Amino acid sequence: MTRFMMPTGKLMVMVAAIGLAACDQPGEPAGGEDTAAPRAHTHEKPGETCYICDERLRDPGRLWCNGHGRYEDRCWLCQPQLEDKNRAYCTAHFLYEDECHLCHPELQAKKPQEQATASGDPASLAAPETAEAPRTPRELITARPAPAPTQKLFCREHGVWEHECGICQPQMASRLKPGESMKVRFASKTSTLKAGIRTAPPRQSESAPTVKAFCQVRYNENELAHITPRAPGIVARVAVDVGASVKRGDVLAVLESPVLAEAKSDHLAKLQTIELARIDLDRSRLIHENAKKALALLESTPALDELARLSDLELGLHRKALLGAHAAFISARAAYQREKQLLADDISSKADYQAAEAAYQTAWADHLATRDDIAFSTRRDVESRSRTVRTATFALESARRRLATLGLTGAGIDAISTETSGNLSRYELRAPFAGTVVERKAVAGESVETGHMLFTLADLSKMWLSLSIPADRVAQISTDSRVEAVIPNLPGVVVSGKLTWVDTSIDERTRMVRARAIVPNAHGQLKSGMFGEVNIAVGTASRALRVPRSAVQRLERQPYIFVKLDDDLYALRRVALGNESDTAVDIVAGIRREDQVVVAGTFTVMSEYLKSRLGAGCVDH
Repeated sequence: MTRFMMPTGKLMVMVAAIGLAACDQPGEPAGGEDTAAPRAHTHEKPGETCYICDERLRDPGRLWCNGHGRYEDRCWLCQPQLEDKNRAYCTAHFLYEDECHLCHPELQAKKPQEQATASGDPASLAAPETAEAPRTPRELITARPAPAPTQKLFCREHGVWEHECGICQPQMASRLKPGESMKVRFASKTSTLKAGIRTAPPRQSESAPTVKAFCQVRYNENELAHITPRAPGIVARVAVDVGASVKRGDVLAVLESPVLAEAKSDHLAKLQTIELARIDLDRSRLIHENAKKALALLESTPALDELARLSDLELGLHRKALLGAHAAFISARAAYQREKQLLADDISSKADYQAAEAAYQTAWADHLATRDDIAFSTRRDVESRSRTVRTATFALESARRRLATLGLTGAGIDAISTETSGNLSRYELRAPFAGTVVERKAVAGESVETGHMLFTLADLSKMWLSLSIPADRVAQISTDSRVEAVIPNLPGVVVSGKLTWVDTSIDERTRMVRARAIVPNAHGQLKSGMFGEVNIAVGTASRALRVPRSAVQRLERQPYIFVKLDDDLYALRRVALGNESDTAVDIVAGIRREDQVVVAGTFTVMSEYLKSRLGAGCVDH
């Protein structure tokens, strides 16, 4: 019987082993060969998960071994120096048995001090006590204190500290701040030479703080015109096509317009009226001046030879009245003087004398009245003719203004009098300024009404950039701020200008603030509708380091560069960018003047870094 009895020591070891075996796989010493190999991981219940399956349930701050699917400080392949061979190891969940809360949920009910004692983790002694055990996997993780790293983990595979290993810990890159980096080591130094990786130091440059915004190129609406006819008509001829460059006043199209013909005819009639009125006025002025001369001459009782000079003066109908009255006056005066002498000589009777005296006084009165009447009537005729000229002038100006509203220039209006009757309906549509025809809708033979757009004319020497600025950055900018735009459709071209307008409200749909900049377009490269990105200067320029645009890589929308540390070792470094062009980028933080930046072969280095994300891990090297 005694030969069938088992020693007491062996029995105690077996009982302890059975008590600790609660995983899918039996607990084994930490130093077993199988403890390092990854095992197939399954769950009994559908939808059940754990920290191995779901990275959201993992302890924050603990590195994860992507190559072996466990915590880095529990991976004996990568970190054999950390293995405690005296503690049983759960090969199902890759934890020590005395800390595997998935196999031993009762561990969650222990006080933090007891957990710290069982796990051997002094940092957990400060964890708060929990009243009851969590029920969900996430609660299990968050309620359990995270072990504090008591020593740095070293990646033997790549010869760098584990928290710096970009190949084993690629997820750490998203936590980097400008100037911080992860390291990427190639398999050998010769592999970098074969890959054609080339480095160069950054160049010194000036860079100002900027605000980035999206932009769209548009025509300068201050130099944009939709050409429309001002009178209805029929398009007789189209003189230009899209893309044609025109000067101010060039003919774009010719229309036949009855409305214009009527307006021109009215203008010709008014022009004829004023010409006749001016002729009448000039004649009236001449008669008035001659009448004044004649009256002045008759004041001195001229001789007959002097009166003959009146025949050379244009007096119109006033000649007969004036000379007749003067002759009657002279005759009556002579008769009076004769009768007066005869009465003195007692030859004539007093009655004859009195009759001659009365006739003389009557003739004198008629002579004075005739003189006054001629002076007044000639002056009145001049004034009347002047009013007629002014009225005709106003009517002519009204006719000219009507023609001007129909699109005729001053020279065109003046040329109407020389036109033939067949050209009165000819309506020339002219360019209001020098520019380029960017749109044409005119078709010969088409009947068009007033306001019907036939052409669009634009001055392409300057263009607008319509900007959309993030609302949280708009306080930093103002009108007259300098802008630099990069247009993807124009490689190598940087367009500079300044802001001319910033909206006072936020677009409710996009939550962006609209703004506008004006930029030169001397070579006509900018096309309306192009999109691009704008840097708006918001501060004083400072020194920066410039690298080729190809040197900057983006990972999860953040900028990085690669810096050479050794022939087979490179640093993936987070940087902060300044101004950007199509060929270069200014780096304002995260780089030094002496750094050797990868400028060619960056895709190769990035591919090496992304190996673990693409499925390759430590064990694949």
